Amino acid sequence: MWIYLNRFYPVDQEFLDTIKQLHANKMLGSVLMLSVMPDLVLTFVFYKRDSFKIATGVLLSGMLYFIASIFLS
Repeated sequence: MWIYLNRFYPVDQEFLDTIKQLHANKMLGSVLMLSVMPDLVLTFVFYKRDSFKIATGVLLSGMLYFIASIFLS
């Protein structure tokens, strides 16, 4: 999420100020949803390498982000 915010919101604000601004504009859930996408790619990579425990952990953490983004949007 930090990489996305620094890449697409290049303002001179602090990170927490940007988060507060996104929460006020009801966009924080969308940004969290975008941060889940790379996790899904990692899940696929670990699954193909037969690292099922790591893939399960990444998938469960992605589910937590997904639930949080639903409540924040």
